[in-house]
Amino acid sequence: GGATRWEISGGRGDLRRLPSIGSGTVSAARVVPVIDVVLDRLQISDSLALSPFRGRFGGEAAFTGQFAGAVNWAAEVQGSVLPDGTGRNSYVVRSDDAGAVFRAAGIFSRGYGGTMDLRITEDETDGNYTGRVRAAGLRVRDAPVLAELLGLISVVGLLEQMSGEGILFSDVEGRFAIRPDRVILREGRAAGASLGVTMQGVFDRATEQLD
Repeated sequence: GGATRWEISGGRGDLRRLPSIGSGTVSAARVVPVIDVVLDRLQISDSLALSPFRGRFGGEAAFTGQFAGAVNWAAEVQGSVLPDGTGRNSYVVRSDDAGAVFRAAGIFSRGYGGTMDLRITEDETDGNYTGRVRAAGLRVRDAPVLAELLGLISVVGLLEQMSGEGILFSDVEGRFAIRPDRVILREGRAAGASLGVTMQGVFDRATEQLD
């Protein structure tokens, strides 16, 4: 009459092959089994995996839990699954090295250090998500275009470059939407003592082109 407990130790998982389970409220009388998972690799998309992956989920009247892993074998993250009561989930991912996560995920190869807080929420339509990412204390190194700009306009930025530490962005934030065919960036910005950058646009997932 109580919750069962499952344990999965070892092996690989692939979220790309999950069937759609639709949405809808979970009955309060139903208790989700406690699931302890330790995987060699959890594949999230064609280019993104958590390896290794470990987590504990369930035990309540909704699918909730905590997890941790390394992005593409390189950058440690911790996360949570948070249900909203309608059958949809939010996924919160945090890291103490935002630059390492961005490099490992292939998002940005010149970022180092800083903290990261990422939240992705399922939309009503399967395969659609909205999200927000924040980073603090992110440094950018070996970026020739930024270095040339700073050499012209900013004494602080030029000194940062000469010290070898890179350009410091104390506050980075972006809001985005994920669709099956594209990623839409809204309200992207990065600000530091020497330089501020704003961004918005679309990434076409099929052609890998940016607008």
